[in-house]
Amino acid sequence: MAQRIATSVGVLGLRHQPVNRSLMSIKNFGGDSHFGQAGSGEGKGGGGGGTVRKAGGAFGRLEAAREEEYFYKMVGTYLHMQAQLRKTLDEEVAHHEKHIAIHKEAIERHRRKIAEIKHEEAQFPDEKKNVKVELTGENLPEPVEEFQCMGFHGKIMNNLEKLGIQVPTAVQKYSIPLVLAGRDVMTCAETGSGKTVAFLAPVFHHILSSPNENYQTRMEPSAIGPRAHIQSFPLALVLAPTRELSRQIFKAAICLGRGTAIHTAILHGGSENYEYQLKNLSFGGHFIIATPGRLNDLLNQGIVDLKNCKYLVLDEADRMLDMGFEPQIREIVEQHQMPKTDDRQTIMFSATFPTNIRHLASSYLKKNHAFLSVGESGTIPASIKQEFIWSNENDKAATLVDLLNCQAREGLVLIFVETKNEANRLTYFLNNKSGHQAVTVHGNLSQRARERNLDAFSSGQPRLLIATSVAARGLDIPNVGHVINYNLPNNVEEYVHRVGRTGRSGNNGIAISLCNEKDANLFKELGMLLENANQTVPEFFKHHYPSEKSTQRFWKRKGSAYSARSWNAGWNHERNRYSGFRSFSLFSKNCE
Repeated sequence: MAQRIATSVGVLGLRHQPVNRSLMSIKNFGGDSHFGQAGSGEGKGGGGGGTVRKAGGAFGRLEAAREEEYFYKMVGTYLHMQAQLRKTLDEEVAHHEKHIAIHKEAIERHRRKIAEIKHEEAQFPDEKKNVKVELTGENLPEPVEEFQCMGFHGKIMNNLEKLGIQVPTAVQKYSIPLVLAGRDVMTCAETGSGKTVAFLAPVFHHILSSPNENYQTRMEPSAIGPRAHIQSFPLALVLAPTRELSRQIFKAAICLGRGTAIHTAILHGGSENYEYQLKNLSFGGHFIIATPGRLNDLLNQGIVDLKNCKYLVLDEADRMLDMGFEPQIREIVEQHQMPKTDDRQTIMFSATFPTNIRHLASSYLKKNHAFLSVGESGTIPASIKQEFIWSNENDKAATLVDLLNCQAREGLVLIFVETKNEANRLTYFLNNKSGHQAVTVHGNLSQRARERNLDAFSSGQPRLLIATSVAARGLDIPNVGHVINYNLPNNVEEYVHRVGRTGRSGNNGIAISLCNEKDANLFKELGMLLENANQTVPEFFKHHYPSEKSTQRFWKRKGSAYSARSWNAGWNHERNRYSGFRSFSLFSKNCE
């Protein structure tokens, strides 16, 4: 309607003109220029209509009356159309106001419902909140339920909100008040429990509260070469076992420290990263995240000086000891001017608490340190469903493809193998023989290639990642839906860390392990893990497992496909006498 009115006004030559100008246009229409050609009377050659009117002739008066009548007729038409346009616009405004009111009412209704849900959640804690917590020590601060009540620096609070971190996990509720109070802490917690924020946020708060003169990295002429000699004096140091884990912590630190004066530097092995790390360190190293080997190298060169280090964090300390880093850790702490135990704050995190970790804790923590255990040490969250499938070595590739076609058809899938060669072979098979696409991460790849593959996997292109145990502790990709142990590790502790790559931060996850008689030495401990998580223990964990001969199945490749022959005589693949052993035919039926 409004469009038709506007078109009509345009026909009259009145579009885009104010009212006064439009009326003048109407008045001028048919004025001098129109009636001047019809002039007659005393003038020769047809003078203007004004001349006729001035003469006062009868013809001039008649034309003037017609002109005035036409003018008022045009004005009436214009005002009528304007009234219609105004009416239409009024109706549209009323319509939108009505919908605005409806939306406002809906918003308020949803807000009230959200408040009710939050109240119900507080009254009936879910399984994630109802976690077993053991805290020992003297004069310990109370746990804090909300970040807003922890007293963080304003910029840290802003960054937590931007990261979408709103409710602290159990580890964060208990450990952050301890670190903010200046206490040494030994924390044992399940994987994916929010440990990184639990030490980053309070340490950043302490650094922001420190004098600015400590934020210095000196650049002096080098006697060795033309390049300036860098000497960094960090206030805080985080030691991590692997490159991957150090990079995960570094990324989290960059996000949490955005907008502050804190400069975070990362130091880890790899010749291709050396110059970049030195350049990054030259801008300031207030907060350093490092692997023990690379840090020792820079300490011996005098590039890093630990005399101002007030905060020491050992993340995944059990893993560092398993990898043989204890001599390097002791050298870093004891031989490079790091402040003594009583003059620094030390924070240790570990997924398990074996004897060697206890000795390390007693060496580096103050006597009045707090011990925090969240969940069962060395256990797997109940949110991770664990499954075990009996599969002979020759059958594993076909079993894996069946899993990817059936149970793990969607989402990110992390597949663990035992050796680098196995990782390369399996990646080649999946990419060329199975119809699936995968990338791999292991120690023989350059850091650039590892990062490229990890970034591709994180984005879901492709959705399969083949990894050795070197990556088990370092990966923190939140959307991993399945972990598949193509090869079981040599010990249960490593199994716990592998499985912990799924179900991060309380999300649900599925862990599937392919096993056979080679893994029988782990069955007893794995069965205990399953019982602690209230999950079903496979029958072949409890009884004699099938022999290689009785379950032998052959498969061969044909071009880009694979095929499998039938089971040996005497073995019924439709009905397996060991519950928990799921054959290929069962997979196919489930997929259908």
